[in-house]
Amino acid sequence: MESIRDLRVKCQGVHAGDWTVQPVRWVSIYLTRLLITVGLTANQASILNLLVGLAAAACFAVGVTAWPVGAALLALNMILDCVDGELARYRGSSSLTGLYLDRLNSLTMYPSVLLGLGWVTAGRYDAPAILIAAAVGAWGFVALRLAKANVDVSAIDALRRPGDVPRGQGRAQSTEASDLGNALRQGGALPAVLLDFILVRQLGFVLVVVAATGLEMVVSPERIWVSPVAGVLVGYAGAVLLAFPAAVMLIVRRAAVDETYEVIRAAVARQRQRP
Repeated sequence: MESIRDLRVKCQGVHAGDWTVQPVRWVSIYLTRLLITVGLTANQASILNLLVGLAAAACFAVGVTAWPVGAALLALNMILDCVDGELARYRGSSSLTGLYLDRLNSLTMYPSVLLGLGWVTAGRYDAPAILIAAAVGAWGFVALRLAKANVDVSAIDALRRPGDVPRGQGRAQSTEASDLGNALRQGGALPAVLLDFILVRQLGFVLVVVAATGLEMVVSPERIWVSPVAGVLVGYAGAVLLAFPAAVMLIVRRAAVDETYEVIRAAVARQRQRP
């Protein structure tokens, strides 16, 4: 078995410049090494991660006494989200199915956790509006990810019906800012970076949820307006209501679908020209 240092080079090199995942990947490689010896595949790790995320949401929905377990499972979900990719790179088994399973975790874990917290917090303070805020936040997380994914889906759908879309529509520009997260990071301003961190980055989301639930258990407020969890739920609801239309406008303004169409079409053409 390779050393931890060698495994980092082999399994983590692709993420070397991303500071938002470095703290997690410092830990994840040890679990990756263990699962390599066990024989777990990357897709199995992704499925396990999906189940861990749903279990964390269930703990948050059960009640405050189960929140420490939920926080621990949420942290494990974050680590496993790195492990599945590391296993795939180690074994050379990267696949589109694995990518699908990895993204499925994001589409289910974020909204499930918010809904679980909203359910308990609304009942605890007899405040149905908090559950509505949690539902809005959950919708927003799904909507933001679908808005980004729909760029690729729309382009691929157009490729399946080439007569509907004339060639040459794409603009010669970078697609790095075709989604809200990348655009916010490129902005450079601290509020933009923080918004990207808590809306797009799993580490940011996990830290916010763990901190809010921890404070709630320690302080045990009697009024909803001083509840850290209620504040987080309302804050996320407001953030996604602003972020979703901003993301859609950004995608449309930069003609991200057109360029993605051209990039995929060119890649397919090159593939067909190979002997």
